[in-house]
Amino acid sequence: MAGVFLDIEGAFNNAFTDSLLNVLRSKKVSNTIIRWINSMLSSRISRANSGEMNLEVHLLTGFPKGGVLSALMWILVADGLLYSLNFVRYFAQGFAGDFSALAIGKDLRTVCEVIASSIK
Repeated sequence: MAGVFLDIEGAFNNAFTDSLLNVLRSKKVSNTIIRWINSMLSSRISRANSGEMNLEVHLLTGFPKGGVLSALMWILVADGLLYSLNFVRYFAQGFAGDFSALAIGKDLRTVCEVIASSIK
């Protein structure tokens, strides 16, 4: 048996919109809500001003800080990851941005290969 323990750094900031949308589709969420969430996440702009310097960045990943739906969106992404890992016969658990996956095999080399594939 071998395990891998992960702490996803900046989980909220680095979550991919496509991952969330795929999970929403798999859970049969209505297309109207999926389009609304996609629009909300793909249209975000961050602006900063300092003196005469202005900076504008289009945000491509992550969920809004302090957003009412942000925690729910991350939970759905994490649930999708856990489901995928458990579906291919890992024992996977998670909390917030922390995950663990355990695998059992006939020898250490096999188990290490299985675990390595889980983090790809």
